[in-house]
Amino acid sequence: MVNLSRSGAHILDVLDMQLPALAARARTPDLLTVAIGGNDMGSYDRQVFAASVERRSAALPAGAHLTDVPYLTHDRSERDAQEAADLLSSSVSQHGLRPMPRQATFRVQGWRGMSAQFAADWVHPNGRGHRIGADALWWEITRNPGVAAPQ
Repeated sequence: MVNLSRSGAHILDVLDMQLPALAARARTPDLLTVAIGGNDMGSYDRQVFAASVERRSAALPAGAHLTDVPYLTHDRSERDAQEAADLLSSSVSQHGLRPMPRQATFRVQGWRGMSAQFAADWVHPNGRGHRIGADALWWEITRNPGVAAPQ
């Protein structure tokens, strides 16, 4: 298992640092998961975000599992996060990647879920929130056995 993630990373960090580090490895991973985009929401611009997402999706191997952006419940942030999730979902399906709808996983939980699954900043999940996200990702990975590995 290799974890190339970095706290505070943005989508362009995947392209600039993480994918080159992945390419330098001797082996192709059996399973590749990517959870990125939440930190890009702080300075969200639809066109910039869409271009970054497209570049990232085109650079990843088919079969990789990608999450969309987190569920944000704050007025404009919620609208932007939904738009960003839709952009990610569209890009993922066009490039043979496997989506994990993180936003929908938390949206169905509503405000009660937010209060029990997120830290005081209402952006970052707490331990329970991370468990829910991990369980949802695992369900997506295992629901179609035989196609979990990048191709």
